[in-house]
Amino acid sequence: MKTKFFFLVVISFSIISCGGTHKSRTKAVLQPAPAIIETPVKTEPEMAPIVEKKEKLIEIEDKPVDNHAYFVIIGSFKNPANAENFQKQIMKDGFNSVLLKNEAGLYRVSVKSTDDITAARNEIKRIRTGYKQYADTWLLISIR
Repeated sequence: MKTKFFFLVVISFSIISCGGTHKSRTKAVLQPAPAIIETPVKTEPEMAPIVEKKEKLIEIEDKPVDNHAYFVIIGSFKNPANAENFQKQIMKDGFNSVLLKNEAGLYRVSVKSTDDITAARNEIKRIRTGYKQYADTWLLISIR
């Protein structure tokens, strides 16, 4: 009985001391820091390096070989009929092209010939950026 009385007194004392006439103190509630949302910066995908191949060009059906040093190649074929069909296809995208032939007998579809390597590289970058389907466009360097 004494223990029940003792617990009753302790509980009553606890209730009175916690409530009562004291002003309640506000505890500082820590707010979580606002979440920092990082938005990824969109950058242009890195362009693959421009492939450059040196080749000796030969005449096609008695047509003289173009004397320019650099050619932007958009397609290569073993079969000349496939190269001609590809020429028709790329015309729909606004390209003018010329067929070239190398010593190994491969037909190259060129969309630019120049003696200015910077102009040729810029054209390759323009094609790769504007026409994703021609991302494998490369530079042929003519061996004379």
